[in-house]
Amino acid sequence: MNAYSKSVVVSLAVIAWVIPHPSRAQDPVKVGPNVYQTVFENSHVRVNEVRFKPGEKIGMHSHPDHVVYILSAGKLKFGYPDNTTKDMEFKVGDVVWLKAESHQAENVGGTEFRALVVELRDPAPSPGQTTAGVAATDDPMKVAADMSKVLFENERVRVLDTALKPAGKMPMHGHPPVAIYSASAAKLRFTSPDGKTTEKDVAVGDIIWNDPVRHAVENIGTTEARAIHFELKQPK
Repeated sequence: MNAYSKSVVVSLAVIAWVIPHPSRAQDPVKVGPNVYQTVFENSHVRVNEVRFKPGEKIGMHSHPDHVVYILSAGKLKFGYPDNTTKDMEFKVGDVVWLKAESHQAENVGGTEFRALVVELRDPAPSPGQTTAGVAATDDPMKVAADMSKVLFENERVRVLDTALKPAGKMPMHGHPPVAIYSASAAKLRFTSPDGKTTEKDVAVGDIIWNDPVRHAVENIGTTEARAIHFELKQPK
């Protein structure tokens, strides 16, 4: 190979590295820091808040398995590494499950689009492996069905919408590992199985993480307390 040939090979290699390639899709927080902001992360999950202004775009990026909770309605156009595209419309309160994938996105609606993207970092169940949440006797859907509703459930995650009126009490119940989004400001009292109590003030948008927990909850504030629970199912 002569000197000219070597220079051409080097130049092509540099070009190939500089031009974005679908297989090198990156972290959305790095690709689009104006769109994605990490509001919580640990070894189990990363929670990103997404804000898309009308006409705003984010380049090709990647997610592990993730669940999306829609905070404000909107319409997005997604583009994929195979050059296909898909338009999707979302309503407030929608929950969308997406397997690991790479895509780019554009807000093609006329309003700002907002959502929470909860990325799962724990491995998916292996073939034949089953997962579980909590014992039936501890399930908030059993002990306080009038205060909770299931928005979404699959083998990896269950999403609950819970609401406590002022002076409302949720009896003793349990959660597997759970990330909680506070949809309203609230003042709450938690009681553990040993009778100890703690009080907590939460603001709209707070993210609270709990390892597996049993507790009773009382709304000691003056307004309704509402929260979205992203429960992570664990191997049996």
